[in-house]
Amino acid sequence: MKFKSMTILLLFITASLISSGDEYKLDTIISKLEVDGTSTLHDWTLNLKKMTAKMTGRVSESENSPFNLEKLEFKCKVEDLKSSLESMDDVMYEAMNTEKHKYIIYKLKKVDSTWEQDGKTWMQTIGDLTIHGVTKEVLMKVEIAEQSDAFQFLGSESFNMSEFGIEPPSAMFGTINSGDKITIRFDVTFIQ
Repeated sequence: MKFKSMTILLLFITASLISSGDEYKLDTIISKLEVDGTSTLHDWTLNLKKMTAKMTGRVSESENSPFNLEKLEFKCKVEDLKSSLESMDDVMYEAMNTEKHKYIIYKLKKVDSTWEQDGKTWMQTIGDLTIHGVTKEVLMKVEIAEQSDAFQFLGSESFNMSEFGIEPPSAMFGTINSGDKITIRFDVTFIQ
């Protein structure tokens, strides 16, 4: 009986070690995220100044992908998104009600598929994106590149602000209006 219990315990510990991947941290020096939008006056870009992210995964033996992504969580403060105009930032923070909804959060649910195309490796991810207190499931096509002890993820996703309950901002008594559609572009690198 003791032998059976010990065997089950060893199998459980071994399975736990095999199934859990390595933890990677965000390289905050080279990683970047931008939000692009339009207005009746000009196009605009917000640059994210600070972000945090955790990733767990393993180097893969598969031909389709150099990395098995198991877990990814991303978080940033809305007020760390900055444009070249402080007045525009203030209008955006008001529209996003940053006093109540301080963070943008993304949590990976799963990698749906991986493939090679034109010499690049791609993955289709499914995750939950929370903006303005509203969580939506998003599908993203992400390019992944291996760079000696690091993995780079590049991609973009477009959606309407109104999908997250945000009324597109306006300024100058409504004479300047932001378009509803925005695009989030990211180029992030994780290191071990």
